[in-house]
Amino acid sequence: MDADTYFTETEPAVRHMFDALEEYDALTVPPSLAKYADSSGVVLLNQNDAMEYLQDLSDSHALEFAKATLCGSIAQVASGDQVVFAQSRCR
Repeated sequence: MDADTYFTETEPAVRHMFDALEEYDALTVPPSLAKYADSSGVVLLNQNDAMEYLQDLSDSHALEFAKATLCGSIAQVASGDQVVFAQSRCR
């Protein structure tokens, strides 16, 4: 396979991954403890607040993991393109 064919065949998938990455990036807002702080900045949480915060934190980490997976996939496609391009240049 030549580099142009590889690029043509992978471009739609890579564009889709970048779009997904942009959407996940917009959703990823790490939870803040600020809403649980009193006027002096001391954070006090009851059990329900703590569980809510931990769930929000877990959800945020899941989105970060998804973004890392997408970035790895994009890098893998780019790496494949480099290999195909290098092979094309050597011929």
